[in-house]
Amino acid sequence: MGHRLRQSLEMVGHERQQLDELRQSLARQVDELICDNRRLQTTNVDLQRQRDHFEDEKDNLVAEQERQNKERERW
Repeated sequence: MGHRLRQSLEMVGHERQQLDELRQSLARQVDELICDNRRLQTTNVDLQRQRDHFEDEKDNLVAEQERQNKERERW
């Protein structure tokens, strides 16, 4: 009986070690994903700012074109 108990304890210890290694691996992956998410959020904000800038620039160009067209019509 002592031999089986020792084997069971060794198996439980081995399983516990494997689960701990898995937990550590998953924790590292979660940390990496959090970092990736932050980086992507920053990139997204930058791209939204660029888009807004380009839209403003386009609106300004359209307004300038319309002004020039009206000015030509007066002549």
